Amino acid sequence: MHKLCGYSYVVVHINCLLNYEITSYDLYRGSDALKRFVTIIEEKLLTIQKDLSTPAEIIIVPRDLKEYNEITECWI
Repeated sequence: MHKLCGYSYVVVHINCLLNYEITSYDLYRGSDALKRFVTIIEEKLLTIQKDLSTPAEIIIVPRDLKEYNEITECWI
């Protein structure tokens, strides 16, 4: 049977401009690797969920904003 002895992870954030940023990473070896990994991943999950729940700012050029403000019918 396989016994976990270590782990590695990387959390990468990508924004609307397709810029990538490594926000956290970890490499660990030890007999408590599984317990430590689960604890850290659960913490990271909360951080990621909080970040994703924040609405992103709309990036729009002035010409498109003018058109958006003047439109009277929705195409949906």
